[in-house]
Amino acid sequence: MKSKIVKYQFLYNTDVKNIEHLQSLLDSWIPIYNNQRPSISGNYLLTPKEVFEGVSTNTDSLKNSFHNARKERILFNQTNKCGVC
Repeated sequence: MKSKIVKYQFLYNTDVKNIEHLQSLLDSWIPIYNNQRPSISGNYLLTPKEVFEGVSTNTDSLKNSFHNARKERILFNQTNKCGVC
């Protein structure tokens, strides 16, 4: 997992109280990173799990994944205000 992705897309707006809280947050986020969030690096545009399993790119499925991920991000951002916006 890339630490820059964890930092800016997950932890940046999170108030981490202690190491146990951080571990709990990471435990909840790693499955999302590995199983739901498509990677845009390389030619894959697949989740890390799909790349590991050797899945080939299906463009229709990919479009649906991006569409669903966008909806999830918007909903998350609407329900988890950063306090600045």
